[in-house]
Amino acid sequence: MAKSAHASSTNMILPDAPFPHSEALLAIESFSNLLSTSADNDVVALQEPIEKQRYLGALFYSMDESTRWLNAATEQLERDNALIICGPNRNTTRFKYLQNVFNKFFIGGVQPYLSKLNGLYLDVQPSLTNLHMRFDGIPAFSEYNDAYFSGKRYEDFQNAVKNHVAYWQSLFKRCGIQIGQ
Repeated sequence: MAKSAHASSTNMILPDAPFPHSEALLAIESFSNLLSTSADNDVVALQEPIEKQRYLGALFYSMDESTRWLNAATEQLERDNALIICGPNRNTTRFKYLQNVFNKFFIGGVQPYLSKLNGLYLDVQPSLTNLHMRFDGIPAFSEYNDAYFSGKRYEDFQNAVKNHVAYWQSLFKRCGIQIGQ
């Protein structure tokens, strides 16, 4: 069984709480710049602030959990899609229920949280790209490099968001409702 790379944090980023990360970003950026220049600098002094922050671990853990949740929810919605009846002279109770779920939970909470995670990732993406290029081809780092620095986890996250949004768009289109009504 293949060992998979996992984020070093099991704490998700909270939806309604600020997530201070400027010090961690600066440390990660300095570390990635140091590695790309290969100058004789104190690597330990630059690495230590990164290890004291929970930024990367919490971000990747939150993105991974959100990806799993979105994929599971989208799969369930697609599986039960035929049960959602809409149109005149039909019992639209299930559709109205889902419309309320979309407005209250997805628009009211999930979408802002996903946007927050997206922004936090984009803040650190240039440094991760530098690290990916630096560790590319080094066998000891290949699994972790491919999983995190390459952007694969972010791509999976983005695809899960897109698929979930596409489901809601297709449901509302099928039922003749514009989103936000």
